[in-house]
Amino acid sequence: MPALYDPARHEPLVVAEWNPPRVREMIAAICRDAETAFQAARLWPMHPEDEDPSTPADGIFRGLYCGAAGMVHALDRLAAAGFYE
Repeated sequence: MPALYDPARHEPLVVAEWNPPRVREMIAAICRDAETAFQAARLWPMHPEDEDPSTPADGIFRGLYCGAAGMVHALDRLAAAGFYE
């Protein structure tokens, strides 16, 4: 199993002041990316490195913790909190 944190694959931490408008824009960007990744037939694609013996045969997770239900729940919660339309 690969390490959880690999400096070559992650952005370095930076010292920056808290900027609420920037944070809101980043949350909205993540939500837009999630909507763009959605496929009606396959829901949200799973990352290839996330596959394991418990992966459903069709490769589609539908649950709340790891799947489409969780994505819908998260996007709905962010919209209800005013972070995304």
